[in-house]
Amino acid sequence: MSATYDTRRAKVVIEIAATFFDVPTEGIYSKRRNARNEHARFAAYYLLREEMGLSYPQIAHAVRRHDHTSAWSGVHRCKALMTTEPGYLRRLRAAWEATKGIPDHAERVGTIISGKWRAP
Repeated sequence: MSATYDTRRAKVVIEIAATFFDVPTEGIYSKRRNARNEHARFAAYYLLREEMGLSYPQIAHAVRRHDHTSAWSGVHRCKALMTTEPGYLRRLRAAWEATKGIPDHAERVGTIISGKWRAP
């Protein structure tokens, strides 16, 4: 599948989700199924879908998955966590706010994640 979305911006969104959910970025790409990685991964799926408007196959591509159903399931599990876990919802809201104002072509991924860059 060819990527027809801004892969650099998707990478920034994934890194923001990892940062706000306290996991290394590789935890989102990982196949490990522990709660910390999964919760961060679901948040990344949700943000990619809602913030960037990516399709499920594009989300799967962005997080190195072979099947779009993982992304579909993750978005729905994220929505369920938002209604049952207040702490999850707080982190997701903070991550969502951090994605606002990301340039369409994020050139300095490191500065955004390190906290040196702030949304306008």
